[in-house]
Amino acid sequence: KNFKKECILFLDINPNQYKELFENLKNKRKDLVFFNSRRSVLSDLESIRMMRKIGGKIITPNLILDTNEKKMIKDLVFSTENDIKEIFKKTKIFEKIFMFEGYQFWSSIEQELLKIYLTRIEEYFKIVFFGKKIIREINASSIVLFNVIGEGEKIIQKMNHDEKKIILLEHAFTNYNEKNIIYDILRINYNGKNAVWGKAQSDYLTKLKHVDEKDILITGSPRHDSFHTNTKNKISQKYLLILPHNLTSFNAISGIRTFEKQITILKQIIESMKNYPGVEPIIKLHPVQDLNNKFFKAKIQELFPQVRIFQNEPILEVMEYTGSVISILGEVSPSTTLLEGLILEKPILFIDITKKDIPFEFIQDNAVIAIKDESQINQSINDLINNEKLRDSLIRNGSKFTEKYLSFTGNASKRFSEILCDMK
Repeated sequence: KNFKKECILFLDINPNQYKELFENLKNKRKDLVFFNSRRSVLSDLESIRMMRKIGGKIITPNLILDTNEKKMIKDLVFSTENDIKEIFKKTKIFEKIFMFEGYQFWSSIEQELLKIYLTRIEEYFKIVFFGKKIIREINASSIVLFNVIGEGEKIIQKMNHDEKKIILLEHAFTNYNEKNIIYDILRINYNGKNAVWGKAQSDYLTKLKHVDEKDILITGSPRHDSFHTNTKNKISQKYLLILPHNLTSFNAISGIRTFEKQITILKQIIESMKNYPGVEPIIKLHPVQDLNNKFFKAKIQELFPQVRIFQNEPILEVMEYTGSVISILGEVSPSTTLLEGLILEKPILFIDITKKDIPFEFIQDNAVIAIKDESQINQSINDLINNEKLRDSLIRNGSKFTEKYLSFTGNASKRFSEILCDMK
């Protein structure tokens, strides 16, 4: 309730990934305030323990909005529902808009789309009212975002007119360049400060995205501080970790063919692993709980019931007993787990099924075995497991790449916390 005390506002963060950051911010003069609109900040026991330990404050629309504001929202929902229903009656207009290659598909999505609007309209009004109120009333010296495409993030940005207070903290491994810059949609219409993991991202933003240097903060990656204190590569090759790409609709790249290709590649990998009885294949999926990922997981369970699947477990724990990694690229940006494998000194086979031939820097640095053709899979797996000279070379090159790509390794949380505490 003490909105007058200076605070740092975090939007849609997983506390478990930033333990070291919050440890550094604990007991400082600022409150740590959290607003999660998608995944609850108290979604697991470890997050609850962390929030208690740091004295984190949680705000939600139901806690902040008063009775009059909630009544206004109800009235708006009622009137807007009627407006939406009237708009949806303009069938002829929508049939012309929702057309692809001569086929109209409005009739296929009309009722489902209307249902989504009517179901979620109250939630959106609440976030709009809430966003306006907290920006007006709380004393936030800084607002930390992890993306700019979520509903809460968009609204808070719109309501906050001081762009100097907003920081977009890099939350995933990005390796954009001239060839795939067109797919970088995560900074569209963003004008605040950028906290990046190292010089590679900084150079990319200044040279290709034309971001002013004063709006770039090289902080390192706070979520990976614990990776640098972990004992690396300490175990035998008991497990081979397979990392399929999470297929999203953000870039309009993935589709049925990409999904089928991933399944085909998985079949070939798991069949090939029968030649190595001492090495067990395991699969780690992205933790996101969307329909695409749920369907993909169900399909893997159906086809490979003997293979263990991890999803919500911390990647650090999964990789602890992993001797080798296979990362499958199905979109335009490599997965963060690939970088984490390099940090932990795991030899990696990188399979690109996109056919886009993007010249990623980690390929040019020979930090991974990179292939594009499934005919190379069996031999590449053999090299990955049995060629000790190649494995040593991959580990050395991977370490050089991560040293170049990540700044303030092991101390990024301290670095970022100092920046946040100094902001007024």
